[in-house]
Amino acid sequence: MSRRNLAIDLGIAMVVLGLSLGVLVSGGLGIPDPRVRDLDTVGVVLAAASALPLVAWRLAPLAVFVATCLASLLLVGLDYPVDFPFGPVVALYLLATAYSGDARPARRKVAMLVAGVFVPAAAVTHVANGYGLRGMLPGLVFWALIFGGVWNTGEHIRLRREQIGELEELAARTERDAVRERRLAAAEERTRIARELRACQDFCVS
Repeated sequence: MSRRNLAIDLGIAMVVLGLSLGVLVSGGLGIPDPRVRDLDTVGVVLAAASALPLVAWRLAPLAVFVATCLASLLLVGLDYPVDFPFGPVVALYLLATAYSGDARPARRKVAMLVAGVFVPAAAVTHVANGYGLRGMLPGLVFWALIFGGVWNTGEHIRLRREQIGELEELAARTERDAVRERRLAAAEERTRIARELRACQDFCVS
């Protein structure tokens, strides 16, 4: 991994961590729920665990997504106000850009299956905490729509990058062919001129 990519990925992770901590400190988006848990050391550690793995997404995108999801589910299970799972959403986008164009269909299907488990798992965690599913249903539907949209966006961007790469490769190959043809034409012209000169010399000698 280049230093530039590492710096970019570290910046992404720090932004996600800052957003996650901001939501936890404020008690959630919108009107704070008095039942939620205030931010403490455990919450900070879990928020970091839901964001910092993003630094390694280029090495293991699926493992990073799972790590961010597990940390976010623990935050949900411990009654922290996780109104928006920043870490998993960003990790999902990166996962989609990495796996959507994978030549191995099984690998892509596994990634999609793992990505689709997060929202149902969050719903089960909420219900296990004693919250009614009806009150959380709009939020869970919103999460599901976000996840679906993020995955589709990642796929689209990955395909667009592949198309651009193919066009660039085609242009480079065309340029190489044109250079080779020009060289061949120049060589043939030199050969023709040399042949004519020899013929002229032979004629003059004779």
